[in-house]
Amino acid sequence: MNKLFYVETYGCKLNQLDSERIRDGFHAAGYAETQDPALAEIIIINSCAVTGNAEKESRYRLRRLNRMNPDAKKYFIGCFTEEQKLPDTIFLRGSEKFQIPELLS
Repeated sequence: MNKLFYVETYGCKLNQLDSERIRDGFHAAGYAETQDPALAEIIIINSCAVTGNAEKESRYRLRRLNRMNPDAKKYFIGCFTEEQKLPDTIFLRGSEKFQIPELLS
């Protein structure tokens, strides 16, 4: 059975396009997408920091997903102003976000 990943996207059209590119990379690497983050082995939050409220919402959601599925590997990508210490969460900036499938292999 394929490993499951989950992507949640906040913000602009660029973030939407980046999330699609990330999905394509996971599919090409043999992963399957799930709409249920509780089932995912890999969780990706594509964040937005255009407004303080959007960034706050992204971080809040990541904390909730961490409680919901503590065993999943979590990646926080997109635009964010500062890294927050969250258990088992990897913060990636820039083009690193497109390399997640390779980082996992």
